[in-house]
Amino acid sequence: MEGFDGFVHERKRYIFRKWLFITICAVVTIVAIILEIGSGKYDITFSESLDLFIKHLQGITPQDAATKLADSVVWGRVPRAIGAIGIGAILGMCGCAMQSSMKNPLADPYLTGIASGASLGVALVVIMGISVAAADSYDLAIMANAFVFALIPASVMVFFTLVKRNISTSGVMLVGIAVMFFFTAITTMLKYVASDSALADIYYWNVGTINNINWSNYLFILGFGLACLLVLQYFSRQLNILTLNDENAQTLGVDPRKVRTYLLIVVSLFTAIAVSYTGTIGFVGLVGPHVCRMFLGSDNKYLIPASAMSGAMILLAADCLAKNLTMGGLPVGVITSLVGGPLFLFLLIKQKRNIW
Repeated sequence: MEGFDGFVHERKRYIFRKWLFITICAVVTIVAIILEIGSGKYDITFSESLDLFIKHLQGITPQDAATKLADSVVWGRVPRAIGAIGIGAILGMCGCAMQSSMKNPLADPYLTGIASGASLGVALVVIMGISVAAADSYDLAIMANAFVFALIPASVMVFFTLVKRNISTSGVMLVGIAVMFFFTAITTMLKYVASDSALADIYYWNVGTINNINWSNYLFILGFGLACLLVLQYFSRQLNILTLNDENAQTLGVDPRKVRTYLLIVVSLFTAIAVSYTGTIGFVGLVGPHVCRMFLGSDNKYLIPASAMSGAMILLAADCLAKNLTMGGLPVGVITSLVGGPLFLFLLIKQKRNIW
């Protein structure tokens, strides 16, 4: 009995440490939200931002002009912060799912060629005026094209996994890389005949920005983030089994090819949604899951929600930095790539091989 009691005690400690890390990530994310709504051209201190945010929720109306201005600035930044949480969470969770299903630390949400497909869709709108939907505005046309064309490379990968039954995880990744180069080549050809203004628009979209998140779409983005969490959490057990070799996975009642196909569809769909709103924001879906894996190990039951929190934290922190580095601010994708590259190299050096 003592041995069993010791096992139960260790199990409880194991679970407690996992949820403690997730809780810490959630608290840091809340702090990052307050920093986000206080940073920008009109700087507001952390305590002032928190005070104004709470009072606005309570319905307390500011009396003097200066406080009214600060309140309108803070509250105007709220949808951007909430939308950043949704986008960061989607990228973090999708990166986690891709790394676990492919058993590869280099996998990320854009592995399926989504970024190159979306970029081609945007180039068709900006350069040639071709849109897949009869959108009422230029921005909606870009979003529609980005979403639809992002799913085309992913569909090619899914097709190969269905047709070529014995394809390995490395083979799936190589298909994604090949499709990515093909779509990138077509986009480059279009850029060659584009005007300077069109090139500037395409470049700005490709860098990645959350400037387009506002009161009209932030709830949709947050809802997609929650839906992504629920779906991937449902697959957490299968993802854990996929860390074994395929033969062992089959003996445990999991069809590796079928599960990977489902996950490719889910990851592609949610990543395409994120990309259509913000463009390509790199390294969030690559670095976030790695950070969590160092603390939590490879149990996807805890790794997926932790990756959601870490992705949100990274994107919020990067946007705070992007808004304060220059007078006009920088696209957040510049900061995630600038900081994410060296950080990823550091994580690869420090991490233990057995967490994979």
